[in-house]
Amino acid sequence: SVSNDALKSRSDTGSGLVATGGGTVNATGTGNTIDTTTRPALNVKSTTIGASGLTFQSISANGAQRGIALNTTGGGAFTVTGTGTTDGSGGTIHNGTSRGAEIISANNISLANMNFTGNGTAQTVVGSDTNCGGNLRAGNNLSCVANIHLQTVSNVTLTNLNVTNGGQMGINGNNVANFSLSDSNVTGNGNESFENGLTFQNLTGTCSITNSMIKNNAAYQIDVTNIASNSTLTLGITGTRTNAVYPLVDTSTTEIGKDVQTDTFTNQSLLLDSVDTATSVNMTLNVTGVVFKNSMPGNSMLLNPIAGSGTFGGTTTNTSFHNTAGGVIIQAQNGMSGTYNVTNSEFNRVNLQSILYAAANPYTGALQGTVSGNHVGEDTTNSAGVGCEPNPGNCNGIQVNFIGGSGSISTRIENNRIQQVSGNAIQVGANGTASPAVNSRGWWRSRTR
Repeated sequence: SVSNDALKSRSDTGSGLVATGGGTVNATGTGNTIDTTTRPALNVKSTTIGASGLTFQSISANGAQRGIALNTTGGGAFTVTGTGTTDGSGGTIHNGTSRGAEIISANNISLANMNFTGNGTAQTVVGSDTNCGGNLRAGNNLSCVANIHLQTVSNVTLTNLNVTNGGQMGINGNNVANFSLSDSNVTGNGNESFENGLTFQNLTGTCSITNSMIKNNAAYQIDVTNIASNSTLTLGITGTRTNAVYPLVDTSTTEIGKDVQTDTFTNQSLLLDSVDTATSVNMTLNVTGVVFKNSMPGNSMLLNPIAGSGTFGGTTTNTSFHNTAGGVIIQAQNGMSGTYNVTNSEFNRVNLQSILYAAANPYTGALQGTVSGNHVGEDTTNSAGVGCEPNPGNCNGIQVNFIGGSGSISTRIENNRIQQVSGNAIQVGANGTASPAVNSRGWWRSRTR
């Protein structure tokens, strides 16, 4: 058992704190710091973090394979505090060849006021590999390098972090429960396809992203794919949105997308995915006050509740979508049922559908939703199609499409302003043995070129 108070470690050639031989380790107090160069600042493996926890004011490393490494540390808490809300006061982990922080089989992780930048300089597989980001339905993401890697970890709180310019993933998670990211920047990570800002396979529990910029990452900004049966996720993404007069783009304390449209590698800004071989998959997503922008050629939000059974629900409200293939795209299949609402949101420069409720064959569940108070298309001119992205081939305002199966889609569409789309303001289609039920009222104007 090792306990330290007011620990200070500075090394240009060696590691900071190493505890790998079993037993228990604690570090208490308010002034603990570690600063190393080419060796890990902290390495705790197969050693229990004690009831007092491991607490540091700052941890820094430059050029190590892993700046922070925790593996099989029990239930004790690991905490980096920094000072107040000062950026970087919790230390900087940068230029690591593998992962800035690698946290495996650990619990109760809290990192604040830290910089993770430029880690993952020596990837072992490309982003599109089935053991990285290429196929999270059938593969995994365990071989990715990242600024922060979380694997079989519960209760993670990340506050005021700058997670930037990673060689592959920004934050990479596998089997993570109860994750919170707030007041942070996850930007500029990855340089190939399927290299993302946040990547999670099997994210569960109560999770949140608040007042954070998830932008300018190579492919997906956020990819959450749940393939485990008997799992439950409630994810809230929240910001404070400031409405601008078009053609100015809205701003928010949470923005997801890219500052400038780049077709290279760009995929969905937010993907919530599942797999048809899983059962009892339960997913709730609530998005409030967020700005999505420049997702083309991907969608802003692509939600795929396709498990064999389970529930899907939530609400997108007071959210802005600008320059995207699709706005809120829901593609249900197989047996997941639930209610998802889209309310009081704004859609401009959309190439396909601003809002889509679709059931792919075979669908046996019951998908419901209220679409209310939304504004599709800017209103400063009467030109046809100006609410669409240039060269729109299928620019509809709201679309409900039951493709096949014995299930159902029921939507209430009311009090939406839909104008200047090149296709239909509201389009409803059905095939198979069931039909969509639509209750619509309000007003819309669709000008066709």
